[in-house]
Amino acid sequence: MIRRKFTLPPKRERAQSLVEFALVLPLLLLVVYGLLEVGRLIFTYSIVISAAREAVRYGSATGLNVAGGVARYRDCDGIRAAAHNVDFLGVITDANITISYDRGPGGASLGGCPPAAVKTGDRIYVGIAANFAPIITMPIQPITVRSSSARTIIVSLTVPGTALPPPTVAPPPPFFTPGVTPPDTAEPTNTLTGSETPTGTPTETGTPTNTFTPSMTFTPSNTPTVTPTPTNTATPVNCSLVTHGALSISGKSLIMTIDNGIPANMAVTQIFVAWNHDKGYSGGTDTSLHLQNITVGGVSIWTGDDPGPNRVMAYVPGAGVTLPQGPSVVVFTFDKEYQLQDGTERVVMQFGNNGCGNYTVDSNVPSCPIPNTVALGAGTRSGNSISLNWTASTGALNYMVFQSTDGTNFSLLSNVAAPTTTYSAALSGGNGTVNYFKIVSSNSCGTGTESNVISVVK
Repeated sequence: MIRRKFTLPPKRERAQSLVEFALVLPLLLLVVYGLLEVGRLIFTYSIVISAAREAVRYGSATGLNVAGGVARYRDCDGIRAAAHNVDFLGVITDANITISYDRGPGGASLGGCPPAAVKTGDRIYVGIAANFAPIITMPIQPITVRSSSARTIIVSLTVPGTALPPPTVAPPPPFFTPGVTPPDTAEPTNTLTGSETPTGTPTETGTPTNTFTPSMTFTPSNTPTVTPTPTNTATPVNCSLVTHGALSISGKSLIMTIDNGIPANMAVTQIFVAWNHDKGYSGGTDTSLHLQNITVGGVSIWTGDDPGPNRVMAYVPGAGVTLPQGPSVVVFTFDKEYQLQDGTERVVMQFGNNGCGNYTVDSNVPSCPIPNTVALGAGTRSGNSISLNWTASTGALNYMVFQSTDGTNFSLLSNVAAPTTTYSAALSGGNGTVNYFKIVSSNSCGTGTESNVISVVK
């Protein structure tokens, strides 16, 4: 007989599990929520610290803002924008950003942004606050997260020095194209062209050039384009076209006019100024004069409080300090009225672009006018000669006549003394050779810009 064992079915505990889960779930949700809020708090704290650091870094940097018109330490909107750039949670408002200036730890306060007057060594202080509130309304007060940062401002680098010596070298060569540089080495050409009979053999040996000239007969149609020569003549820069007027004094200002005759803005790399710093003011017991502002063309490029006597203000082109085209006024403003001159007054400006590297304008050295550009034209033809004529150039003492058979490499043909403005030039090469001519005016101060180029077919 088989015996079977009977067992009772297992008890069901589902209801018990639900009760336990219901008891644990609030605690679990509270922990998860707490982690989220702690993470938001940490992120807010990090944002506030980074925003204060970036804002004060922007405000203490040298140079001008992106628009180029305001120094960074005075660009209040730019300082606030630097703080907002790192605020990816949107917890910072303009009202929570505090910008102020002082003379350093424990020093006098200079007020808020923008400051009335700041000099190198002063500090910019940026304080930022952000309110942190829980996502879910809870009986917990909002937490205010604060951070501040301060940095020293470098308005300009001031280096004591003595007056610069007046330039002893003539203005730098105004032409930087290879076509004008070799006029002296081209004189053997003059000796060759001067006697055509002896040089007949070299001309015959040059017959490969003559056999090549049938293709040159194709060039008359190219003559209106004048080949690449206009490009070469457009690139030279006559640095001596930057001139200056005499120094003058008006009220609190020392003034000098600069005329930039170069068709491009010039970057100012250095400004030197000397003045009667200790006795320039006659009224009262304090006769000293402190330099407080420099403007170029109406744009302020330096502010501070410099006691003198001699200072070198150094700038870089990237700082946006430029001399625009045409006349500009450079003004040095002092704290009191400039009343007594003692002969130490001097302004030296140095430029560093457009081919005029380290070109200097000195108020102690009178400007020398450079002759202006002439317009060259072709006159009557007589056999293998062409009559050249050009407009007169103010102040010119000589007119240099240059000739070329390829439109690129020019040789000095002759020096014509002013006021003569005509010259009969012999055409070089065989029949069909294109001759190019140009004129450059000159005087004791330098040479003017090259004239237009004309071409004549032999």
